[in-house]
Amino acid sequence: MILSSIIGSFMDINDKIEVDLEEAKKLVAKGSEIMLFERSYAEVQVLSETFGVHEDKVRIIDMNDVQTMHMHYGEEEDIKKTAGKFSNAVIVCQHGNTSRMMAKMLAKEGVKAYSLIGGTVGISGHEF
Repeated sequence: MILSSIIGSFMDINDKIEVDLEEAKKLVAKGSEIMLFERSYAEVQVLSETFGVHEDKVRIIDMNDVQTMHMHYGEEEDIKKTAGKFSNAVIVCQHGNTSRMMAKMLAKEGVKAYSLIGGTVGISGHEF
């Protein structure tokens, strides 16, 4: 009983797809890429300042990649290749909902990616 609880807790930690800002900062410091659903230049600035990286380190997500993942367009090899672009990335959207769904889709493909809880609104306190 105790062993199954420990294993369950360990699996929850490893299967975690949503991270708070402090966890996200640690991931980025260790080399994770910041990927943003395209919104505005102001959001790129906020992420750059928050994570202490140059603006060119905040990658805008190609919506064709999202469509490939969501609709499973293309051959299985194409889907795996597209999913691989997001490996170990911290995905950010405005509120955290779209990025969470993207991280879940990636997990189904065996790719570990993280969604920032609260998105850019959670960081800045206002919508862009």
